[in-house]
Formats: sequence, C-alpha cells, structure tokens
Amino acid sequence: MSGSFENLDVPPTLISFAVTTAKTSDIITNDFKKAGHSVILLSPEYGSDGLPVAESLIKLYDTVNSLFKSGCAVSAYTPGYGGIAEAVFKACLGNGFGFEFDSALSLKDIFGYKYGSFLLEVTEDAGIGTKVGTITAEPFMAYAGSKVSMSKLTDLYEGKLESVYACNIAQPQGRIPQK
Repeated sequence: MSGSFENLDVPPTLISFAVTTAKTSDIITNDFKKAGHSVILLSPEYGSDGLPVAESLIKLYDTVNSLFKSGCAVSAYTPGYGGIAEAVFKACLGNGFGFEFDSALSLKDIFGYKYGSFLLEVTEDAGIGTKVGTITAEPFMAYAGSKVSMSKLTDLYEGKLESVYACNIAQPQGRIPQK
C-alpha cells in the first residue's frame, strides 16, 4: 500500500493479518510478565549458509512447545533484525519492566542476528538454552555496569517516526461525550 490522497502522502507499507483456531488460553504473548523471571535464548543449528537447519528448527519448535505446555515458559519473542537487544526492549515495553543482561554475553551476542531463535521468559530454571538476563521492576536496560532508562529508549524508538505516524497524541481532559 502506498501513494497519495489529497494532502496525504502514504509511505510504502505492508499490512498483514493472521488468524488461528487456537484457544485463547493456549496463546503465549511476547510481553514480559513478572520482574525476577529469567530470560533464556534457544537457537537452532545454523548451516554453512548462515540459515537455520530444518531438522534443528523442528526439534526447537517441539522443545519450545513443551516449555509452554508445562508452564515453565510464559512469554516468547523471536529476535529479528535488532537481535536480542530489540526483542528484550520490546518485551519490556508493555508492562513497564526493565532488564539486566547477563554479563557473560558479548555485545555481538546481544546485537547480532538470531534468526530462528526464541527468547523465552521462564518461571524456573529450564536447564537449557543460554541465559540472557533477568527482568527487573526498575525501568532500565542494564549491561556490564551501564544503565539506560527505558523512557529514554522509548522516546528514541517512538520519536523516529512520530512526524509520520503520530502515536504520542495528547488526550482531552475530562469525560469524552458519548454520541
């Protein structure tokens, strides 16, 4: 979808819809649920072309599904272009959490591509995967002694396209009249 209409210019946009027949009780969302929970990364094997190996992906899907069914995993996010850093940031947004990255991770681990991987919030030690860090009640992203406030990161994230797609709109005070 793109083009212009009167005084509006629409940048190229793809809008996608998905539906399922699953029960809502079986749906796992991508927002972090509770401060103090650990977050782990489960990844497939990668071939020489850098892509996930199909058999490994199928095994990974079965493992993730088992963790959901057991109640050990309560949220999931699949890292994209921004790697683990982007996934953690977005998972923190909805419920106002912060995050403390595990000091054993390198910046390459945090910002590198992890296609085909799952970032899982777990309620207990699952005994598998790579520990990414811990969800915190304090709204800061922390790594190796450095902290950045979630509000500063959110302003940068939302402000990038604010002039195109306004989302920070002042709401009227008082009751909105009903029609």
